[in-house]
Amino acid sequence: MVSLASQAELPRHRAAQRPPGSALLNRIAAPILAIEISPGGRATRRGAREARKGQEEVRGGRVFAVQYAQQLSFAESYGAYVGAMDRLLAAQVVPYLAQGRPNLVVLNEDIGLLTAFMGRRAAVARGCGSAPGAALRAFGLLGDAYAPQVAYYQRRSPEVSATRALFLALSDVMNRAFLSTFGPLAARYGVYLIAGACMAPATTDATAEEEVLLGDPERPPGAPVYVAHGPAVYNAAYLWDPTGAVVGQSRKVNLTAEEGPGGLDLTPATLGPTDVPILDTPLGRLGVAISLDAFVPSYVRYLHDHGAEILVQPEANSGLWAAYSDMTEDPPGWQPQTWMASCWQAVQTYPGFRYGINPFMVGNLFDIPFDGQSAIVVKCPPGRHEGYYAGNGAPVDGEPWSGPRSGFLRLAPWVLPSHFNRAALQERAIALAPGSGAPEENAYMETCLWADIDLDAADPTPE
Repeated sequence: MVSLASQAELPRHRAAQRPPGSALLNRIAAPILAIEISPGGRATRRGAREARKGQEEVRGGRVFAVQYAQQLSFAESYGAYVGAMDRLLAAQVVPYLAQGRPNLVVLNEDIGLLTAFMGRRAAVARGCGSAPGAALRAFGLLGDAYAPQVAYYQRRSPEVSATRALFLALSDVMNRAFLSTFGPLAARYGVYLIAGACMAPATTDATAEEEVLLGDPERPPGAPVYVAHGPAVYNAAYLWDPTGAVVGQSRKVNLTAEEGPGGLDLTPATLGPTDVPILDTPLGRLGVAISLDAFVPSYVRYLHDHGAEILVQPEANSGLWAAYSDMTEDPPGWQPQTWMASCWQAVQTYPGFRYGINPFMVGNLFDIPFDGQSAIVVKCPPGRHEGYYAGNGAPVDGEPWSGPRSGFLRLAPWVLPSHFNRAALQERAIALAPGSGAPEENAYMETCLWADIDLDAADPTPE
């Protein structure tokens, strides 16, 4: 998740010949009712199995892990954001959709982040550049632009911080841009779709006074105004079905330091069926572990014990990827090595997990780099589907998962071949970062992985 502190390749797929979101723009103005998500968990694996007795189910389908490269220009307007997301799916997903089987498209953690900087009110904030401290200045300028709305929420909830009040003030623009983008996209392409955002749960029953004060002046005519219905702001992943309806939501429990009271001041969710339901789909039962949640054994065990078969880890890793992340360790922590302790390890360790889907967001945002390597992993015996992250190809003393490992059904390449030595990889990571001035600055890889999965197959790992 975002921090406010400074810090042979696959070609991009040819874009499909589709209009850039024009049909979706017409749907933004339609009223979008707030949806209360009912718990979707299952008490035990036995209970989950019994719930399926007598039902005909498709036990699998095609899954996609989309590695999205963010650009601030996508936030210039609703049309720019909808068009960017539509082009992303049209280029990276649509040409590869399965026919006659369900498709699940998984986008990264907090792909809705840019909607905070939407429109003319945020234009000055968007211009903060990439010098150290730029993200802090951008959020400060955003607070100035939304000062009346921030003051309203501070009066309504005096206990919240100024940062939390800013997220509440952004409820109208963020909920509208996010919900009215991804629901129509799921319906247009007939897919199950997961995407994430940090925003307040909101309703559209605004009073006349609230419509005037809280409504985005750039909203389409007749569009409802979203009002936060409480002081909470969650990092959440939403699931849409192929009709475009929200059918599930999972909230992040384990927040990073940057997401806590000294940073974005998000609300930690509670580990249980209300905030962390198991999401039933025709492809299988999904357990969502947003970023850090996938590294916490008690959280992963909860998903497994409540019947999840596919572990979904949406990711927005703020920091250099091919670099040492903790120089106090012995040996120092190589970032791609540490990632083995999340989705990959869980799928190989817990018997009920069959697959894992781990899409990353990449791209610089002000002075913050986001980077990683997306993966689709599978439980399999040694010697099958071997792979390794950048700089992780050779065994290293003290690094338990270094060297090629089984279970990488699909793995996105990095911008340099993963077998390069770590010094060369870290040099390129620094060149990619904000403010480097190098020709490679912000030249991250946007791509997509897909794989066919079958939960009922005796061998889920065909070559």
